[in-house]
Amino acid sequence: MTSLDLRRVDQNRSIVSQIVEQFKESLINGQLRHGDQIPPEPVLCERLGVSRTSVREAIRTLVAVGLVEIRRGNGTYISASSLAAPAELLGLALALAPTRTEHLFGMRLAIEHACGRLAIEHATVADIAAMEAQTDEFEELVRTGRPARELRNADLAFHGLLFDATHNPVFCELGKALMTAFASTMQQALHDPEVDARAPGDHREIIDAIRQRSTADYDQVVERSLSRWRQFLDPKTPNHPKKKPKEKPL
Repeated sequence: MTSLDLRRVDQNRSIVSQIVEQFKESLINGQLRHGDQIPPEPVLCERLGVSRTSVREAIRTLVAVGLVEIRRGNGTYISASSLAAPAELLGLALALAPTRTEHLFGMRLAIEHACGRLAIEHATVADIAAMEAQTDEFEELVRTGRPARELRNADLAFHGLLFDATHNPVFCELGKALMTAFASTMQQALHDPEVDARAPGDHREIIDAIRQRSTADYDQVVERSLSRWRQFLDPKTPNHPKKKPKEKPL
């Protein structure tokens, strides 16, 4: 069992928050690593100077964010894979935050560009085949007039495969989670027939760029596609699809 440098908490501040913070510090400074077992409740209570209720609440918080896992009958351990859950929470937080269109656009453009460079370098034949099969499915959904929610899920599935093609597990987890921040706006945009009709074609051009290992072609299609998404999001954009030209008086 790992030896931790724990200190007694300040009773005048949030006890649970202090316990969680001490575990975070132990992870950052390397005292705790994936797979390490943490001390049992009685030991934590004694060393922190807190009740079992406070320790249990802190552990539940750490479990919720994916940092620890409880193995029944065997104790509590630092999660062997703790990136996905915190990354997903970050994506949800960004989705809920009031964010300006240009900030969303800038972040997504940066993510897509970085993803493309990694995918162009590392994508395999199997990765490309998976993206092509998913794009076939997306095209069929568009052709049969499926609801925007299904189109959004297909769009997200394609981007998930694109992140997989980077073969970088850290970027992959963060990228997929951050796409959560764009999910609702993607669905809004896919209500527009022009956007949903073009999306599968954009995906095919992305696949071709990756197959040809062409960064320039990849950047071109991504910027064109995201520009349409941005136009849809920003009502002030001159070409916004919801804007109708004023009728001239007869």
